[in-house]
Amino acid sequence: MEKYLFMGGDRRQQYAARSLLLAGHAVVFAADSAAWTRQVKECERLVLPLPMSRDGETVFFSRRSLPVSLTELAETLHGGQTVFAGLPEPAWRESVERKGAKLYDYYKNEALLYANAAATAEGALFEIIGATDTTVCGSSFLITGYGRIASALAPRLRALGGKVTVAARAEKDRIRAESDGCKAVPLYSMEGELPQCDVLINTVPAPILEEKHLLLLKREAMMVELASVPCAEEETVGQYGLRYLKAPGLPGRLSPRSAGEAIARAILSCEREGKP
Repeated sequence: MEKYLFMGGDRRQQYAARSLLLAGHAVVFAADSAAWTRQVKECERLVLPLPMSRDGETVFFSRRSLPVSLTELAETLHGGQTVFAGLPEPAWRESVERKGAKLYDYYKNEALLYANAAATAEGALFEIIGATDTTVCGSSFLITGYGRIASALAPRLRALGGKVTVAARAEKDRIRAESDGCKAVPLYSMEGELPQCDVLINTVPAPILEEKHLLLLKREAMMVELASVPCAEEETVGQYGLRYLKAPGLPGRLSPRSAGEAIARAILSCEREGKP
């Protein structure tokens, strides 16, 4: 029977561990002490969180008194082990593979990506409803980008009566948005859509909004940041009197059970398919 050692993360990892346990696998959690080194040396399969790290130096833990160094963790590994991690850095991957261990990035699993996008879209909808003083029905939304998250969120907004415009760089994404019932414009030609926008939702991980864009927004408009890299500086947004809502990690905060179960399925899929 395969035994999985879980280290770090948030409630998603707890539900992922439970799913593996219900599937007939043995599961243990790393100790909140220096004893983790012994556990790692003895384990066959190590499961790290999503994201694996938030500071680039230690394993991400929502609660832990003793940080775990990524460098020390890599040095503790040995040949024959299998490591599962969400979004590992290339340099850390090289360190693990030099030790002879296999490393799988379970966040590359397509099913997990879509499940994560759906959870993020639902969470964003929850946050928007709670933070605005108007109904979704009748409000105007401008979504920048049309990747997995945006294409999951747009139909949900429309189903509640929201008027949705998508600003996307690629023509194929604009065509997809239009086929989903949205209005679509080129990303860098969105100025004409900003004055009537009630909520601007960014999914593009790049600083795409300049001061000229912020000037065009209504003072009561709200910006919602879903990307890992903000579209504009929060301080700059505040200077124009706009409401700014950062919404990182929505699956882990609002739907950890579904997100954790999706992680477990992705881990088992990595094992079956043998894809790094």
